[in-house]
Amino acid sequence: MAEQLKKIQFEFIRGSNRALTDSLLDDLQEEAVLSEAEVEHVKGKNTQRDRCSCMTNMVRKKGDESSRILLEKLSERDPMLSDKLGIKAPSGGPAQEPPKSPAPSGEPPQEPPKSSDLKVNGITQCTQEVYEKIQKEQGSEIYAILPRNQRKRLALMICNVKFKTLNERKGAEADQAGMKTLLEGLGYQVQSETNLTSKKMLETLVRFAAQEEHKNSDSTFIVLMSHGIKEGICGVDSQETPNSGQIDDLLPVDKIYTTFNNKNCSKLYGKPKVILVQACRGDVRCRVMVSDSVGDDQLETDIMHEVHQETDFTCFYSTTPDTVSWRDPITGSLFIQRLIKMMNKEAHCCSLEEIFRKVQGSFVSDMRQMPTKDRTTLLKKFYLFPGY
Repeated sequence: MAEQLKKIQFEFIRGSNRALTDSLLDDLQEEAVLSEAEVEHVKGKNTQRDRCSCMTNMVRKKGDESSRILLEKLSERDPMLSDKLGIKAPSGGPAQEPPKSPAPSGEPPQEPPKSSDLKVNGITQCTQEVYEKIQKEQGSEIYAILPRNQRKRLALMICNVKFKTLNERKGAEADQAGMKTLLEGLGYQVQSETNLTSKKMLETLVRFAAQEEHKNSDSTFIVLMSHGIKEGICGVDSQETPNSGQIDDLLPVDKIYTTFNNKNCSKLYGKPKVILVQACRGDVRCRVMVSDSVGDDQLETDIMHEVHQETDFTCFYSTTPDTVSWRDPITGSLFIQRLIKMMNKEAHCCSLEEIFRKVQGSFVSDMRQMPTKDRTTLLKKFYLFPGY
């Protein structure tokens, strides 16, 4: 498909217009072929020719599956141009590659790559076979997901990096970038906020919960990354108050649940609400360490009708109560980076809670911290089915 796109690229650019390119960019972002940042980069080009050229080059370099999606969307958006370019409209399923020549005598024929090896933005895509198998075996036990063309998935990410008195969370930018790429690849439109006080964090959560788009969503992610203590997540103005020893400017985790419960956020009733928290919950180490700020490998801590009111939540916290959470000043936090890696690898065939369990398993021999699931009220299994 990438080779086919390359062959028609010149005529495609000549025959396209700004409206078609913009529509295709929207399609490619929705299909998680291009990230929001990549789309904005393309739209920033001065001429239509440059925009279309940049888009096709970007997609072609991502490989055959991404190229197939672009050609399929082009067939849907502009059948006349597609016919002129020799692109056949899709007939329910991936476009077929031209048959390969038989292998030379004496050599075994090359097997096509397993579809489970197909990745988009690093995320292994769910195949039709795997999807149908899970639906057949567990259909009544899993949360329904809406078709891509009918849903509007939203995710919120708040990351505090620079504080008034607490240490800067170096490496947090890597967590931000990685998590944004992951969520966009799973089909979520990510709304990001940085360096907020606890008051602003709560206002942002309330505003996000009120968005009408949740009516057309099947789930949401809320990601919070900051310093923290047992009582809550630190805002950027957090500091120890004189005499009392208390930390102010804190967002209690309970406020997140209250904001998104079935009473205050009815648009997400019956839909999975995933809370991910990267923050310390105290200053106790899971094992003895020499330093209280930089540990092994230069890791730093982030210390510092009647329905049930609360259902369909799962919260995955970076560490157990009272303990610290570790972060590399360059590559990011242990928790977020391992979670991203496991989601990329396993989301196509594993439920979210099974992925969480595997992330926890990766810390069994790593005595620095142990992620934990908190206050989970998921009533079914939540599969993300990337690619669907």
